[in-house]
Amino acid sequence: MNANVNADAVPLVLGLACRNSHLGSDLQAVCSLLRVSKAVQQAVLDACSGTGSSQLQVAIDGDANTAVAHGVGSPLQYLRRLSHQAQWLARHGGLVKQLSINKCTTIPHRDLSRDLDGADEAVVCLAVRPPVQLQELQLGQTHGSLLNPAAVLQQLDASHLTQLSVSIPVANYGAALMPAALQQLTALRCLRVFAGHHAPCPLQQPQILQAYLEALPRLTRLTELSWRGSISADLLKQLPARVLKVRLAMPTGKLEVQHLADKQQLQQLHLGFTGCDTTALASLSALTRLQHLSLHMPACKADSLTQHGSSLALSTLKQLHIGIHYADALSPAAASAIAAATSVSNLQLRCFRRFYGDLTAAFEPLVGLQRLCVMDVTFGAGGSLASFGTALTRGITHLVSCGTQLDHLHAASADHLHAHS
Repeated sequence: MNANVNADAVPLVLGLACRNSHLGSDLQAVCSLLRVSKAVQQAVLDACSGTGSSQLQVAIDGDANTAVAHGVGSPLQYLRRLSHQAQWLARHGGLVKQLSINKCTTIPHRDLSRDLDGADEAVVCLAVRPPVQLQELQLGQTHGSLLNPAAVLQQLDASHLTQLSVSIPVANYGAALMPAALQQLTALRCLRVFAGHHAPCPLQQPQILQAYLEALPRLTRLTELSWRGSISADLLKQLPARVLKVRLAMPTGKLEVQHLADKQQLQQLHLGFTGCDTTALASLSALTRLQHLSLHMPACKADSLTQHGSSLALSTLKQLHIGIHYADALSPAAASAIAAATSVSNLQLRCFRRFYGDLTAAFEPLVGLQRLCVMDVTFGAGGSLASFGTALTRGITHLVSCGTQLDHLHAASADHLHAHS
């Protein structure tokens, strides 16, 4: 490798080398850059301490099938690449600020699966010895994985960890250790918990759910929570009061949003659900600091907003996103019912089936609307597009559309239009 590398580019080179499978065999050459000069060493240290323009990222991917599919070679070659990463971490782990570990053992060769297990475990151990002052940690898992997130957390020096993403396995693997492991994350500000598509609602399992419930009140610095899976009323009640951003996705069951009404600090709220009493959405009007609301729901729930939307008087709301489940249709009345009760200036509609009707009725109450985004909608010809022209003359300056042509808009509005089709 050329030693005359611009010192400013070294952190980027290192990051690409660690994440790009085709460069995995060259990690030792990349590491040799650290010995080129003091300028190179300082560039890396600056990047990893936060004083530089970028931070060093290391991704450890244990999915041998994915590696082969991307042309890395055989699973045995992939094992050798993991070995190179382990060697790099053993020498330079103290520089790492962000660590992503994605582990999968769903390959047909049982002996090779055991080898991959051992390689992944060795990499994890090397990542935490000597203790690394990580700021971001992502533990990804698939349905065949048994990576124990609690064991990893307990080995880390977690006092500097500010962001944690955990994908929960199907089984209660390591659940008993999670409360103690999470409670040591005293600096944690962002927690993301993902159930995974292969495990419909694993968080319904009492051990795992209870582990997170016990830890949440102790995460006093937590300001952002993302949770996909079973969501109990206890979970919503025990959210720390200082949380500013909440993203909840509940594939099945009923989401009891009324338990969020006392979270007065909330500024952003993203809700995805199949079951929800839309009358309970009125309780969100107590969130006087809420600026961004995103709702992703079945069309039948969106239609019921026509009846209950007027009670959602969120005077501070600036952004409203309404998403509809695939193959459902959103009526213009449902869109306008909730928006009319707000001062929303940014409206995004996500709809996946053609709907017919006069969209003018949906936009007329939106006197403060400045930006409208319509995703994946196929409009009828003529009348529907003309309603956009009417809306633009009332002050909309940005119209973003995906999946439709906007060339029928009135020419007088063209100067105010920024369309991305």
